[in-house]
Amino acid sequence: QGILRWAGRLTGLYPEGFLQLRVDAICEALSEINRMLVPLWYSNCLPRNPASGELPVESQLSEQQKDGVQRVLNAEYLPAKLQQIERVLCNGHDEATQKGPFVCGTFISIADLMVYAMVSGLRDGSYATGIDISSCILALHRTQSIVEAVSKHPWVQSFEAATKEMLELGSKTECMKILARDVGKDSDLHGMQ
Repeated sequence: QGILRWAGRLTGLYPEGFLQLRVDAICEALSEINRMLVPLWYSNCLPRNPASGELPVESQLSEQQKDGVQRVLNAEYLPAKLQQIERVLCNGHDEATQKGPFVCGTFISIADLMVYAMVSGLRDGSYATGIDISSCILALHRTQSIVEAVSKHPWVQSFEAATKEMLELGSKTECMKILARDVGKDSDLHGMQ
């Protein structure tokens, strides 16, 4: 998360003061969800070995164990964690955080981008195979409104379009040309303010 915060600071997406604490709280809660998903991503109860990059064979999950992890995550862990995040999002400590569509009110931040990436991916299944948050997503009104607001942000729309174009092309060289073309095209990340 250090690199994300550094990049956020450079781009104006990581605030200072109280708002920084709010962003950090949301980012850390989302990171906890990522840690919960490690067994599904790797079919292993441990992540890759930090020295070799290999997955340990001794901790590999069987299909039955993987199914059990999915069931517990879908039924208990993810709904509970997402509801905790929703409570934080709904309980702004000042009027400013409740006036706008983002975690920090009218100020888009790295936390909004993380919420958008994770929740969108959990909804459509691209974030983690076998995860279904349909049972709890309807109750997450503030979370859903953040995802919607981020999806409408001009910079995010430009990024999504470029990503789609790159995936369709498949060529590394063409992808780099698209990225080079789009970098700096819309330098005002706070265009919705």
